[in-house]
Amino acid sequence: MRKIFGSLVCIAGLTLSVWPSLASTATTTTTVPATTEPVSPDKIDYQLGLQDYHKKNYHEAMNLFEKAAALGNSHAMDAIGELYLVGYGVSQDYHKAMDWWLKAAALNDPVAMMHIAGLYFQGLGVSQDYKQSVLWYEKAAALGNSDAMADLAGVYSSGLGVAQDYKQSMMWAQKSAALGNDLAMVLIGLYYKNGYGVQQDYTQALFWFHKAAAVNNTEAMVQIGIMYQCGFGVKLNLSQAEYWYKKAAALGNVDGKYLLSKLNE
Repeated sequence: MRKIFGSLVCIAGLTLSVWPSLASTATTTTTVPATTEPVSPDKIDYQLGLQDYHKKNYHEAMNLFEKAAALGNSHAMDAIGELYLVGYGVSQDYHKAMDWWLKAAALNDPVAMMHIAGLYFQGLGVSQDYKQSVLWYEKAAALGNSDAMADLAGVYSSGLGVAQDYKQSMMWAQKSAALGNDLAMVLIGLYYKNGYGVQQDYTQALFWFHKAAAVNNTEAMVQIGIMYQCGFGVKLNLSQAEYWYKKAAALGNVDGKYLLSKLNE
């Protein structure tokens, strides 16, 4: 059974999805960087709001975010939108989430633009519109947001809202990876592994998987395990495959747990 399953893994290549959060509207609120300059009232209220949020004091958090937003703090506007998105401390309301993110986007906040793209992508509170989603990802990417670049790589790979184009996908993935985005690193690795838009190159695939695994990307760990299980670019080594599946599984990766169980049957 173990031999048969291993063969199926290698024939199929097991290109697992690396975009579980593609166009996700539930991104984590970003904290304000530390600074030696005097902290403005809006940043104080925002940071206090974050503390209440993490304590699950959502009503108090909303009050503080609203105070910060009234002073023009776009991070607070993002946070208010997120509270309406998930219904923490308020009734869930996609329309109000969109309103707050549009306000933040008008202040050139790329995280808000990502959220708007996500609503259009998933059709939450608006008619599903992949092209609008792409436009908002492009706006965020133009402001240097690596997550937006990674999602653009994803949409060019899938062909949702744009013509499928692996070379464009690779271009956006490389831009994102250059900024340290691990999802983009995994996508680049998959392209080299499978020869999508580039010449197949297992050595390059392993290089990118290892870069992503170094920052605890569990999908990259699974892919490294597959490379060792199948002997792609390396000598077939089931012990190494087991090692990488275990690492991924220990961090909660479902595919890692499944492949590990099959490897040990």
